[in-house]
Amino acid sequence: MNRRLKPVWVQPLDGFPPPPVGSLQRRVDRPACVGESEIPDPGRQPASGEQRDLENFERLDRLVRSLLERYSALQAETSGLRSQLEERDARVRALEEQVLEMNQVRQDVGKRLDDLITQIDHLDAQVAGSGD
Repeated sequence: MNRRLKPVWVQPLDGFPPPPVGSLQRRVDRPACVGESEIPDPGRQPASGEQRDLENFERLDRLVRSLLERYSALQAETSGLRSQLEERDARVRALEEQVLEMNQVRQDVGKRLDDLITQIDHLDAQVAGSGD
């Protein structure tokens, strides 16, 4: 594949000495040297380093997209778990209130039973005292 290079017009970068008088640009029949920039021809095959860079960029792009998808999925899962947690917390609070009410009822029933036992003992003492 003997390909003839097209002339490329390159402007010098800032920080380099200005071009000679009468020349705003210079013609280059070779790839740009260090310090010069070259706009790649979209029709030519990328060099192995450029191909590697392109593959790495595509791989990075896929990884970023994958991370974004997982992040979105985790956000949705987190939202669902938070709503479940709120429902459970509400249920726990309702059950704790129910336990407190039942404890109060138990204490009231215990007090009423103690009063009934006292009355029965009192009646037994009366019956025993009158039967003598």
